[in-house]
Amino acid sequence: MPGIRESLLATDAPVVAVSPIVGGEVLKGPTASFMAFAALECSADGVLDFYGELLDGIVADENVGRLATLQTDTRMDDPEARFRVAAETLSFADGLGG
Repeated sequence: MPGIRESLLATDAPVVAVSPIVGGEVLKGPTASFMAFAALECSADGVLDFYGELLDGIVADENVGRLATLQTDTRMDDPEARFRVAAETLSFADGLGG
């Protein structure tokens, strides 16, 4: 979408990604194919390599030493897990400022 990258770079709000890599694998969708095509490691580090300059933090089940990381269980198999990850992500982002 035109303008999204520029808007994310310009915002004062913290920008946080939730890694789609869980337990070292992609659970659904075309992420693995996309990352292979883009020559990116299929890991939270690979996600950071792609989005790096846009992000203030990342949520992942692995440590990403190059950026503020909320390391937590990111598997969202049920509504309770989705709620927990969302709440932890919002709290993490709030703590980052902007």
